[in-house]
Amino acid sequence: MSPATLYGRSFRVTHGDATSNGAICEAQVEAIQAKSESWNVRLVAHNDLNGHGDGMQLLKNGRYVYLAHLGTSPMALTILDASDPADPQVVRQMPHPNNTHAHKVQIAGDILIQNQERPYFDKSISASVPNEAGIRIYSIANPTEPREIGYMKIPGKGVHRMWFTDGKYAHVGAMIPGIKERAYLIADLSDPSNPKQAGVWWIPGTKEGEETPPDWTPFPGEHFHVHGAIPHGDRSYVALGGCGHGHRRHFRCQQTENHQPPRLESALRRLRSHDLAASRKKARGGRR
Repeated sequence: MSPATLYGRSFRVTHGDATSNGAICEAQVEAIQAKSESWNVRLVAHNDLNGHGDGMQLLKNGRYVYLAHLGTSPMALTILDASDPADPQVVRQMPHPNNTHAHKVQIAGDILIQNQERPYFDKSISASVPNEAGIRIYSIANPTEPREIGYMKIPGKGVHRMWFTDGKYAHVGAMIPGIKERAYLIADLSDPSNPKQAGVWWIPGTKEGEETPPDWTPFPGEHFHVHGAIPHGDRSYVALGGCGHGHRRHFRCQQTENHQPPRLESALRRLRSHDLAASRKKARGGRR
């Protein structure tokens, strides 16, 4: 098989001791199953992705599985032929650019997109080292030969979680210039070769020059940021994350009707346990 080449680097799909293209033999699969905890689920195959086992998100499209890598290995994307579920075959592997990971993948029709983001897990790399940031857009008219047809560049740390199902709009968490924390971006990909920004919502107080409203003040040692969004009809449900005392998700409901900039409709904020106890005590008039 010819090498998969991208960003000036080349990786050839090889055959090792496994049965074929990373798939392991039946006895090894049975050994893994025997050591696993399961209920009404049985392991039928395993593939080590040619030693690049940092698989993160995957989608099955027809006979092929498209797997995005976390980025601790050199790979951004692996394509496997899963027409035989017991013997998945690696047919293509594409590397990520330097200091960049592409751990999310979405497919709509024959369009595949991957995020480009500065790795959040490697703190050893200096902030001065450049990274790619944005959304790379590929045609998979040939399912095993992704062809880049567009790139929505967004200066900064890049794009995190994505949702893209209608072939028109990608709903993503992204760092946007002028906004201090990750925001909610709606990207118009209806013309894949010319992606555009269709709307942005940011957490109140995170835009440069804004004051933080009291209701949006993070807990001590924490910060709020958009993790991702899932649209449904003319609404989009946005998950926010915090750090410090533990991961939290806050749900925001936006309007995306007529592709206008999203606006906040409602909010659900999760309280820490002692804050919840205090609020319950207050509701009882101070009684225990």
